[in-house]
Amino acid sequence: MKSGQEGFYDFKLTMEEESRASKLHEENINIDLLFQGPLSPLAIPAAVSDRIKALCEPYREDPMLYSSLPGQWVTKLAASGEIPEYQSEWVQSGITAGNRQLNLRDTASMITSMGEVQLQFDSADWLVKTLKADDIRAAKREGRKAGIISAQETDALGTNLAQLDDLHHFGLRML
Repeated sequence: MKSGQEGFYDFKLTMEEESRASKLHEENINIDLLFQGPLSPLAIPAAVSDRIKALCEPYREDPMLYSSLPGQWVTKLAASGEIPEYQSEWVQSGITAGNRQLNLRDTASMITSMGEVQLQFDSADWLVKTLKADDIRAAKREGRKAGIISAQETDALGTNLAQLDDLHHFGLRML
């Protein structure tokens, strides 16, 4: 089975246990609310990785910006079709739905991350924005993946609950 294959963790299951686990995984809806995907360095071809490093290098003296840029470039390059491995990592992960995270640290990061998240939905016909549980079930039936928009910090919102309504209209479902 999959145990021992590159990219798969060996849980030391018997063939029967592995078969049962694979069947359950295939039949169930699997949601990872911490999925940042793709996670494997193997998902980014070496030439693309080198290009991203070169694009980020001028910002090395700004640690916060420098650390956020690779993810932004991966999103942009995957959306343009330059990283087809991006989709295969989602498929190989076995999840039905994973989070697509907004950064609500400040207004600028909120707007930037909203654009990045929306770009993912607009450019990938295999990824649907989850607005309700039925969207996840439909994605499973259709062989697609569902993205659940989430955020952890709330600094950009302050006490402006109208802005929270706006983010809900955008698709934010987990805060």
